[in-house]
Amino acid sequence: MRIVEVGGTLLSRGRPTGVSGLPIGWQAIMKRSITSWPIRWTVRQLDRRTGRPIGEELPARVPGDVFSDLMAAGKIADPYVGLNSERVQWVNNHDWLYRGTAVGLGDGARHWLEFMGLDYRYAISWNGAEIFRGEGMFSRRLFEVVPRRGANNVVEVRFSGLPDRWIERGLPAGIVNTEPVRRNYLKTQMSFGWDFAPRLKGGGIWDEASLFPTGPALIRDVRVRTGNGGGVEVELEIDSSVTGDALLTLAITGDTFSGYERRESYAARLEKKADNRVARRLTVEGPRLWWPWDQGNPELYRLTAAVEMAGSRSDAADEVFGFREIGWARNPGSPKKALDWTLLVNGRRVFMRGANWVPPEAMAGRLTDERYQKLVEMARGANLNALRLWGGGNRERKFFYDACDRAGIMVWQEFPVACIVLALPRSRRFRELLRGECAEIVRQLRNHPSVVTWCGGNEFNVHLNRPAIKIMADVCRGLDPGRRFVPASPYRGDAHNWLVWHLKGNLSDYFSDRSQLVSEFGLQGPPDAQSLREFLPGELLWPIGKGWKHHHQGLGKMEKYARRFGDPDAGLDEFVRAGQEAQAHFLQRGIEHWRRHKYEKSGALIWQLSDPWPCISWSLVDYYLKPKRAYEAVRLAFQPLLVTAEFDDKLRRPGENFSARVFLVNDLPRSFAGVEVEVGAAGKAAAILRGDVAPDSVVDLGEVSFTLPDEVPPVLTLLARAEGGEISRNRYQLSFHDPERSSLLGRRLFRRWWQFLSE
Repeated sequence: MRIVEVGGTLLSRGRPTGVSGLPIGWQAIMKRSITSWPIRWTVRQLDRRTGRPIGEELPARVPGDVFSDLMAAGKIADPYVGLNSERVQWVNNHDWLYRGTAVGLGDGARHWLEFMGLDYRYAISWNGAEIFRGEGMFSRRLFEVVPRRGANNVVEVRFSGLPDRWIERGLPAGIVNTEPVRRNYLKTQMSFGWDFAPRLKGGGIWDEASLFPTGPALIRDVRVRTGNGGGVEVELEIDSSVTGDALLTLAITGDTFSGYERRESYAARLEKKADNRVARRLTVEGPRLWWPWDQGNPELYRLTAAVEMAGSRSDAADEVFGFREIGWARNPGSPKKALDWTLLVNGRRVFMRGANWVPPEAMAGRLTDERYQKLVEMARGANLNALRLWGGGNRERKFFYDACDRAGIMVWQEFPVACIVLALPRSRRFRELLRGECAEIVRQLRNHPSVVTWCGGNEFNVHLNRPAIKIMADVCRGLDPGRRFVPASPYRGDAHNWLVWHLKGNLSDYFSDRSQLVSEFGLQGPPDAQSLREFLPGELLWPIGKGWKHHHQGLGKMEKYARRFGDPDAGLDEFVRAGQEAQAHFLQRGIEHWRRHKYEKSGALIWQLSDPWPCISWSLVDYYLKPKRAYEAVRLAFQPLLVTAEFDDKLRRPGENFSARVFLVNDLPRSFAGVEVEVGAAGKAAAILRGDVAPDSVVDLGEVSFTLPDEVPPVLTLLARAEGGEISRNRYQLSFHDPERSSLLGRRLFRRWWQFLSE
């Protein structure tokens, strides 16, 4: 957040939000109900050859996108419903002009126009004069502008369309491999079409936009680096329009707690230039540390940096930060080539219980802070402590990272590269684009304590892309040397286990996984019937057909798994139930197996938490934020203190003898003494086991063996008690079994494929 004080009026520049009472198209930058200059936005289609407007000027929202604005104006049907996304592909092929009108400009020595995210090729004009041409999606663009007094000021952003010649020739979107096209763009890769996302390339002002005043000095950037001993290194980048003396004030206060404040002032000499760099070191005695939520409190501090010139405040900026140190340790018995994959937070081992994060909306205009907040809360509710921001997605808006900071959820951030088997372009233009986009992502996110690692991207060829990887590594080393950079995922000990689902494997393909970290695995599960009816109207709903295929149903694979859990031919409700049961079962058994083997395995990250549009996918939570059965299964499997059973994967029937080993997996930094575990079936206790559990440990409580009661289907229950109450519970449906493993040839080819890409 930026705070500016000009002429005695306090203005604050934070995240853009809708302003109550203003018509659609008005946007203000708000914080504590004090606004900077409002901008009224419109959008209009342009002729690509002549640049002349086509059709009427429509209200627009910022942040947003052209598809959302066209839909709000009634010009296109909802692309998320039925087959409509095929009917809006023409939008990708046209240029679009966003026009913002600013009124009521206040006083100030200097005036600034800022964009936090523009998508994708664009030209920016101020009061009729072009000031910048650019390409990319994730870079902050900041310009000093001269306003017209007593008149409206106009900012225009012209976006060039990204036409798809294959689609123009009549080929369906679903059969085209987009890699030869999308590898040329550092844009949300998912927007070219994916197996869980529609082809909606679009464009627009997808992140914050603001117009604000300062005095002669502007704080361009604030960098905060901390050490757990209490050291706080602050580096300011200041743009000054004059040469002169300045007074810098740095104030640190508690953000998640009250009662702490430290303030220091320094004299500084600023030159008339854009990159005055001022570094200062402060000390916080006995700092409260930031922890993942399962290890402690995610404590945060707030730094306010202010600059005064000639006795008047010129500019001020806020940054929230935390004290925490990240390291990586070797996994026991890992191969020589493997990286260290055991995460250390503040010197303590932390098992990553996570999920992959894909953009929560395919259309930026539909994305709200409330959706971000709800999804982060649902991640925390499922006992996740980590989210991997997949390389085919985004650098998200600031609110998301703020929410993760406060929730104590760790973030694995990838750069915008995904599924590139070939080489990325090696032209000078692309190299500079890659360097600039990655650098901006690092600058914008490096102060967030929740961000624990950088990664070059998802499933791309590290051999053919060494020049690109070197650029990313150099950026991270130069701008954020305290965090590790990993070239790609998977890479040297990290695995994407798709033997289950894509190769139609079974649980043995999870149990035989010898990687040190599994950062992708999953199984599709359909949304519930009510959700399906929202986006598959009429005859598209049932029987399964082109509507399901359009929304990514992997039908042959899902039928394979669903038939082990029910009769998918019996109707919609039974298909949904069986499909969701299969997803829940496989995720539970895989997660628990890998947790019982920590730290040979350092983490398990499910593919995926949520959906960017209504679809049939691997998500735990559907597009409408309704949890699938797998959500509850994952919540139990990811309990920080987990009571879990290890038993053979085979079909069980009532009256059979059953045996299992029972374990307690403790990810918490505290011990539990005198734990009692009740093992039961059909509501009756079959055995009692006892033991003590040390912090961050796995305890084998021993084997139980008993005859299954005449219950159909047989269910195994585990209940752990200590300190006078329940500390963990678990359950298993013993009648579920899939005997069909992936083929030997498939497994060999799969391993060779990942080795080819990543080792």
